[in-house]
Amino acid sequence: MNLKNKVLETIRQNNLIQPKEKVIVAFSGGPDSVCLLHLLHELKEELDIELYAFHLNHQIRGLDAHRDAWYCLSLCDEYDIPFFVDSTDVPGYAQNMKMSLEEAARDVRYKKLFYLKSILNADKIAVAHNMDDQVETVLMRMMRGTGLYGLKGMEQLLSNGIIRPLLSVQKKEIIEELEQNGIHWQVDTTNQEDNYTRNKIRLSMIPLMEECYPTAKENIFRMLASIREDSQYIEQNAMSFFEENHTLINSNTVKLELDDFFDMDLAIQKRSVRYSINVVLHSLKGIETVHLDSVIQLAKRYGDAQINLPKNLTVYKKQSALYFSTEELKEDILSFFYELEQNETIDISEISTEIETKVLLKDKNFMLSTGAYKKAFDFDKVSGRLFVRSREAGDRIKPMGLEGTKKIKNIFIDAKVPLAERNRIPIICDEAGNILWVVGHCISEEFKIDETTKKVILITVKQEND
Repeated sequence: MNLKNKVLETIRQNNLIQPKEKVIVAFSGGPDSVCLLHLLHELKEELDIELYAFHLNHQIRGLDAHRDAWYCLSLCDEYDIPFFVDSTDVPGYAQNMKMSLEEAARDVRYKKLFYLKSILNADKIAVAHNMDDQVETVLMRMMRGTGLYGLKGMEQLLSNGIIRPLLSVQKKEIIEELEQNGIHWQVDTTNQEDNYTRNKIRLSMIPLMEECYPTAKENIFRMLASIREDSQYIEQNAMSFFEENHTLINSNTVKLELDDFFDMDLAIQKRSVRYSINVVLHSLKGIETVHLDSVIQLAKRYGDAQINLPKNLTVYKKQSALYFSTEELKEDILSFFYELEQNETIDISEISTEIETKVLLKDKNFMLSTGAYKKAFDFDKVSGRLFVRSREAGDRIKPMGLEGTKKIKNIFIDAKVPLAERNRIPIICDEAGNILWVVGHCISEEFKIDETTKKVILITVKQEND
């Protein structure tokens, strides 16, 4: 199969381009982007697309950069492709933004491309990353200690409209295609300098790998396909969990419920944390595995706590949730915790509620009237002191008349209790953490009164406006 048909098959199999779409080619003038422009030009009629080209002068290479721009203009003129060119002082930008030159060039280039995309109302931005680039990227990420997400490598189609039609094409195939068609390209001498990490991998590491394993690049590329399949399955499950358990408080704050968090595999936990961060920051740049681990540890802590992450992001642990925010947490996180003394009435000001307890002896003439907010329990089965509190992550109760336990979260879901109201519902528990009563919803089988009961505790809950 020739390269043109190979790329056409890639485009169709992966739905990279649809008929009638406008496609902008990121056009540097190097062999990869020249080949991409050439092939899309050849396929223009068959794909039924409008084609544009964009070139950025990074102001790094002096006169050579100007020659690149003129070459790009001439080739686009030959192909009758609308051509757009811009120039930016990337070294100055890198210095001001405290970025590496590589990072700054990429940042500026994509900002310009997306601006042009909006102006032209274009559908796709085609970039010329190939198999060799993919291998280099994965090797770099491995050395930085990436997880499964990073090992997937670059995607052929992104949600923002970026496409990579040459991702399954080797560099040698690109050069062969250009030479066979007598097409020239520009040479960027900085690609031969070994002061960039990527260049060191390209010029030293990969040739050594291929010397030992001639098919190393193809093998790595096939491995990435398998990794993407596994990663996609995990991502789908993680996203489902995240969608069910997060709330967008405002544009700067995400709440992640912890009720079911630790029932999930660690892979799901970390991805849920990553999604939460991405919603707030709109990027995962600068967020490493160590940061995800620190959030997991925060979630495990007893009581309220917080940690600081890069990009001015703070993660708060409050009761049964994590809050990810770039601002001081202003939401009133309702929580309360009181001891219930015997034969006393306490006021829970946080929810404007009074709770009264009475300890009674059970004799043969014992009679008791109860209701939705008045319940009696076997006091002899209580471990230590009694408390009333707001809910906590992982709370469970053994509902009356049922086998096994049930999550308090699921009781609220079944009762269609809004998220905002769940922290207002009192939880009655003993010193061992056993829950007697989810007030207004469920009492425990473990504390029911039976023929062996000698002492009863009667608990009455009243709203202060009742």
